[in-house]
Amino acid sequence: MVILHFNEIQFQAKMLVLITTLFRRSLMNPGRKSDDLVPFGLDTYSF
Repeated sequence: MVILHFNEIQFQAKMLVLITTLFRRSLMNPGRKSDDLVPFGLDTYSF
């Protein structure tokens, strides 16, 4: 159960990083939202 709980926290942390990074990118260059979603989504699951 401890391992499952840790994996859940790790997953939530990844999602939080993903959301905040996408939010910052959309603030910096709002015209390129759709371009940044695909490559960053692939990179997220590698770390």
